Amino acid sequence: MESTTVDGGRGGRRPDRVASLCDEGLRQLQLGDPASAAESLSRLVRVLLPGAAASAQGWEEALRQAVCGLGLCLQALEDADLRQRALEALFEAFQVAAERGDCGLRQELPFLMLSNARAEERLRLAAWTRRELAAASPQAAKDYWRLLLDLEVGDASTGRVLLDQCRAAGYADVVAEKLLDLDRIGEALIVARRELGDPEQLLRFASSPGARTQAPAVMALIEERLARSFDSRLAGWLAERYAERGDLARAARLRQRLERLERSMRRERSPSGGVWGLVRRALGR
Repeated sequence: MESTTVDGGRGGRRPDRVASLCDEGLRQLQLGDPASAAESLSRLVRVLLPGAAASAQGWEEALRQAVCGLGLCLQALEDADLRQRALEALFEAFQVAAERGDCGLRQELPFLMLSNARAEERLRLAAWTRRELAAASPQAAKDYWRLLLDLEVGDASTGRVLLDQCRAAGYADVVAEKLLDLDRIGEALIVARRELGDPEQLLRFASSPGARTQAPAVMALIEERLARSFDSRLAGWLAERYAERGDLARAARLRQRLERLERSMRRERSPSGGVWGLVRRALGR
């Protein structure tokens, strides 16, 4: 793979030079030269990746512009080699975003690859994803599983095998979200009920795009969980959903309970409340 640098004194990368290169690539695209634009933007993505990996300020926005430009290039490109190089650059950016965990590009990059890849390119992307999945960190592995399921969702038999493999690997939350995407609502709710014991996982499931179209069923699941074990995050989510649907009485009841819980916690933390308050009073202080 070729190495590209943008000098900025002692081997650094000057933001003005990066912006200039990005503008050059986008200008080539506007002028109807997607081949040159793809070459320029692919090189620029690889220049920016080390800065993005280190959370350098300003690099993520430049990287976002470059990868969005590559997505537009793929819509216009026909040459197989140029398309592969563009996809390789996008996948490398996805690897960095997945490992970082907090990068907004984690959501944008899969969409760019999935919406622009042709059938044979999807197979290549799946092979790259499987290769990286083997040694990925837990956070990155979750993103790789999501991408792999999206890439192979067209094959029902392979999809079932992959869902089972993903669940066996410990990512039941990814499986539940994917089942929602596939409109397999009953199965999704069963997985969520049985395997998403962590409130944070259940909250992500309830907040996923597929859950928005199944609000009554997902809300009933959250109600069921709260009846067994109250959690302020889930209760807050449910109160918002009730308010959105006009059920202000239920929303108010949940919010009142949350307020009582918050007051109780403040008393527990207070020097005159909770266990320490009892100790202080027993000591006559």
